[in-house]
Amino acid sequence: PALYQAGRDWQDGRMPVATEHWLTSWCEEAFASVPTVAPSTPLDIVIFQTPGNLHTLGPRFAAKILAARGLSVEAFVPALPFDEMAGLVAGLRPRVVGFSCSLPDSVPVARDIISQLRARPEPDFRCRYVVSGHAFRMGGSRERPDVGPGIDVVVDVTTLAAELAAR
Repeated sequence: PALYQAGRDWQDGRMPVATEHWLTSWCEEAFASVPTVAPSTPLDIVIFQTPGNLHTLGPRFAAKILAARGLSVEAFVPALPFDEMAGLVAGLRPRVVGFSCSLPDSVPVARDIISQLRARPEPDFRCRYVVSGHAFRMGGSRERPDVGPGIDVVVDVTTLAAELAAR
């Protein structure tokens, strides 16, 4: 919620760039103090960042929230080339592949990558695909970006965590 509000404040001109940088730096320091656990295979969820998306804190926070709720999760930030994403999906065999979309421009990029992953013949690519991030929380006069059929929009990762833990 704090990152979301900071993004809104920056977007609406209520937060100067220097303050946004300070908040990002503070979050980086907080991440450095949180221990990490090596993921098991297969993973519950893999989170990728879309190429061109430079905002890494959202997917990292989402991974920490999901892991704190007992799920095995790995976030790969910054963005990776498609072949590396595909290799990770095949190797880690996640139940869910998620994409962080901080801005509306990243949604069609995620949609295209998901289409390419789904087109692969291996069964590992028949998992669930989700998109999440600030692009879906912007509100105001903006409409929610179209993600296409068969891709779920996740606005609250705690809801996704509860759903995955129940299965």
